Amino acid sequence: MNLNLYSNRNSRRDFIQNAVDALITKANNINIAVAFLTDTSVLEKLSKQGCKVRIVVRLGFPTSPNALEALLKISNIEARFFSDRSFHPKLYIFGSSGALVGSANLTHSAMTTNYDGPRNLDSVLSYTWEQKGGGPSGEFKEEAHAVI
Repeated sequence: MNLNLYSNRNSRRDFIQNAVDALITKANNINIAVAFLTDTSVLEKLSKQGCKVRIVVRLGFPTSPNALEALLKISNIEARFFSDRSFHPKLYIFGSSGALVGSANLTHSAMTTNYDGPRNLDSVLSYTWEQKGGGPSGEFKEEAHAVI
């Protein structure tokens, strides 16, 4: 099983933004849970491509009030907010096509320069979907939806 690791290194051209760009070509429904939001460019791109996005983001520093205001103006986005400081996920689920799990928040630095190192779990999800008869169902589906 191949789990791609993205670390924003110029030498490898393994930018997290590239992983996002590749995964959005395969999915229309995207679920995101992040602790910090300072840049809405990824969300704007998803909206322009017709994706339906559900996002949960924590309120509080360093989440930007300007980014929150911009978020609420983007079409096809369903936003929820969490105020507890212990809310600290970094999870991007691209339908049944894949997921990025790691330490990348929704910030410009996380997408392009930080060494955040999320893994693309597309092969894990594909295997799971196949084992569950081609799609999430029952208890597995409830657990997956409980994350978002």
